[in-house]
Amino acid sequence: SLLKITLFIFLAELLLSVITPLTYPGAYQLYAYVLHCLIFGLFYFGYKSRKRITSPITSNRGQKQSEEKVKLRSLWLLTLITFIFVSLYINFYTGNSILTVFSSLLLNQTGAESLYYTYQRYFADNHLATFSLEKLPYIIIYPILKLGFYCVTLHLISHRQMSKKVVIPVTILFLLFLTIGLARGTSLELFELACFLMFCVVFAFQKNPDKKSRRKLVLLSLLPILAYLLFENFKAMRYEDGIIVTSTEGETFVLDQDSFLANNFPWLFNILRSLSSYFMFGFYYISHCFNDLWLQSIEGFISLLVPMGTPIFFSADNTKELLDGTYINFGVRWVPDIVLLIERFGLIFSLTFIYLLGKFTHVLDDKFRMSDNTIYVCMLFFILVQMSSFSVGNFISSSSSNILMVIFCVFLVFNPSWYRRLERMFFL
Repeated sequence: SLLKITLFIFLAELLLSVITPLTYPGAYQLYAYVLHCLIFGLFYFGYKSRKRITSPITSNRGQKQSEEKVKLRSLWLLTLITFIFVSLYINFYTGNSILTVFSSLLLNQTGAESLYYTYQRYFADNHLATFSLEKLPYIIIYPILKLGFYCVTLHLISHRQMSKKVVIPVTILFLLFLTIGLARGTSLELFELACFLMFCVVFAFQKNPDKKSRRKLVLLSLLPILAYLLFENFKAMRYEDGIIVTSTEGETFVLDQDSFLANNFPWLFNILRSLSSYFMFGFYYISHCFNDLWLQSIEGFISLLVPMGTPIFFSADNTKELLDGTYINFGVRWVPDIVLLIERFGLIFSLTFIYLLGKFTHVLDDKFRMSDNTIYVCMLFFILVQMSSFSVGNFISSSSSNILMVIFCVFLVFNPSWYRRLERMFFL
């Protein structure tokens, strides 16, 4: 199922980039499209290169899973702790209370101050970009609670224990983590949680593919629409009075206002324009790397292949320094993860890493079927997010909490007995 979700996201990203009418020829992005397809192809062949274990070994604990019961008290305690922590976290990083955030959500069309600029101003005024001991508890506790939420939710789905009594605290936890992104006016948390919800729906359908599960497929088809509506709301909260202001002055990444799509399907054109800076700019950036740097000279081509090629062959630390202001206007956007990987380790190692990531994914899949340990499924989710990020942005590497979550998850994957001990806090 992970391969299917990954393929769906990869095709969606590719389709959005292909149909988005930019002011330069679409063929200019050919190298970006080829690299995007190569990433998924290597991941797919890495996954398929490992033989599947055909006779799952079920642990004694797996045989008793029908007798397991969720500890509702522990689940509600996690919800209460998360609510208190999220309230403190929002106040520490933005200066707002959680009630202010919700009131701004309701008023963002009628005069609320931009939460994004409030967060940016408060963050800068209080020097929160620099490390301090005061920040340390928030840096460590946030990824622990969020990873706990992911693991508990996946365990409940795996063991078919998502009853009405359980759904309420799980939904509250989901909304609390979404509120953090809302408080900062950023969309990273929204994308991550939307991916997690889609992952959970597909995982639930795989675990219980009965007729009732068709409802999950309906929900899965509605998730992109719901995610887009929330995305637009989050964007609106960046501006005063909830009015989104766009300007093309000095901008190089611009959609063609006279295109066939703009003239005949203006509603679709407006959707693509809204999504373009977040999900299509990565292809545009990769194209400039190939056309203006890596394939312009022998030195550029060698810098593509070898580790740390940019600082060795160019008078710059990275490709952004070479491209920004000369070929493109970067603005407040991400350098795609695949470019960052190539800059540090070279193209050959980067593609090899993606192939090995596919093999590792198959190992996790086999381990889950053998032990029914949901920490392996949680690791599969992080791989999904990373695969979605390669051509688009930095969904994991740009967030210290996500990096720590992956580190904690990897530790538990290689020490499953530790995860079993933690699991007993919530399940009998």
